[in-house]
Amino acid sequence: MPVEIRRLTPADAAIWKAFRIEMLTTAPRAFGASLTDTKSRSLQDFADWLEKSHIFGFENPDLVASAAWYSDDSVISQHRAKLISVYVRPSHRGRGLVAQLVTTCIRDAQAAGKIQMELDVAADNHAAIRSYERLGFEKTGFLPRALCHDGIYTDDFQMMLRLDT
Repeated sequence: MPVEIRRLTPADAAIWKAFRIEMLTTAPRAFGASLTDTKSRSLQDFADWLEKSHIFGFENPDLVASAAWYSDDSVISQHRAKLISVYVRPSHRGRGLVAQLVTTCIRDAQAAGKIQMELDVAADNHAAIRSYERLGFEKTGFLPRALCHDGIYTDDFQMMLRLDT
């Protein structure tokens, strides 16, 4: 089946909410959100999020992978894009979907005039770190105890890719 990556729209709010809940259930320490907070958010919250962020999904035929980016509205940091919500269902891992989705995000951010893309990744998520490094991201920082899920702290690496070279 051919790869179908598309940008999600506000009409996909219910799909995105369900997928986000799956992400946080499957890999709670990998994301900067809590499952409880996510479940309590309205569909309108998700529609608003889809309106302002660039969220891409891979469908086969259901949503099986995602990657997104957003940018701060501040004049002094609007040149930066933040990569978020990178997730592939376990049944679809190892097929290069992360590379395809992140590359889609990179191209979209470049088209929007962004000159660098940044991300945070759990320091113990070696597979994700290797994937990002293969795409050209470099570690730029380390934040101990960046997140705390159910009393368990997660250290993060910050990574960055220059988009203007």
